[in-house]
Amino acid sequence: MRRLLVVAAVCALALVPLAPTGAGKPAVSSLYLGITGDPGRFQGQTGQRSALQQAFISWDQGRTFGKKIPVLLASLGPIPLVHIGTGGPLGTSEAIKPLQIARGQGDAFLIALSEGIAVHEGLVYLRLMAEMNHYRPFHAAFTESGTSKGPQYSPEAYRKAFARMYVILHGGKRSAIEAALRRLGLPPLVGGDSDLAVNPRSKLRIIWNPLGGDNPKLPANAATNFYPGDRYVDLVGNDMYTSNGIFSAEANEALYAFARARGKRYSFPEFGLAGGDFPAFIRYICGFLKERTGIELAAYYKSKGGSRYDLGTKAKSRAAYRDCITPLGRKVP
Repeated sequence: MRRLLVVAAVCALALVPLAPTGAGKPAVSSLYLGITGDPGRFQGQTGQRSALQQAFISWDQGRTFGKKIPVLLASLGPIPLVHIGTGGPLGTSEAIKPLQIARGQGDAFLIALSEGIAVHEGLVYLRLMAEMNHYRPFHAAFTESGTSKGPQYSPEAYRKAFARMYVILHGGKRSAIEAALRRLGLPPLVGGDSDLAVNPRSKLRIIWNPLGGDNPKLPANAATNFYPGDRYVDLVGNDMYTSNGIFSAEANEALYAFARARGKRYSFPEFGLAGGDFPAFIRYICGFLKERTGIELAAYYKSKGGSRYDLGTKAKSRAAYRDCITPLGRKVP
């Protein structure tokens, strides 16, 4: 995630030539550009009028603490991009485990979130428990040393939790939701006694978002082991950073190929410079956006004074972004 400085399977840009993939011209007209941090500051740096503004929220935020969900979404204009983790209010302790979500112990929050999205005027993007194949998130399946954290965090538990979240968040008649949960072998909806408003894919886009490179690098921790199935994914995302001028280009190519083979669109919910001024990384991202079909969003992390990721101290990267990436985004709605 945005705090992670080391991405597994790093390789130099020069080792991975960017070759066109798939037929047809890239649909850059459908690309939304976004930002984590201050959109105005980033516009001043790059000229980008961000369509997406990203926030990271804790489990149950907007229901039992913090701004109510409709208020939170309305504050993230024009289009909210929200990551939902399993940490508590301060993000320093775990609030819920993946298997508990799968069994319905988090349904009250999911119902409230679904209802909040339904009353929001406009499109919403959600990232659910991203970077599950890295050891740092609470919802990770393995420790840094490669030890399993147990069945409550297993890839199977994650897949079931993700699918349950997807079904409830997209809403619909209670009978239809519970039928979908039965097909998954999961318990019925917990709490509430009424139908939910439908949040179609044109209204709510849910992102399955591993890291292109696994950490720890184990067969059991491969990103694809956490894939919940085509029915429960709207688009695939990859978080991509560079530190010291190297980054996981090869792993990014592999994840993109995985997504497109399943008919899923691709995204960069986070990409950024983890210290240092490396315009080659910005040019790689730009080339990837221009040369590939089916890329829906790319959001820079992040714009904040004093942050190691901020472009304020990275003149060459800032210029490369302004010249190459800024012109690609579709008009802000």
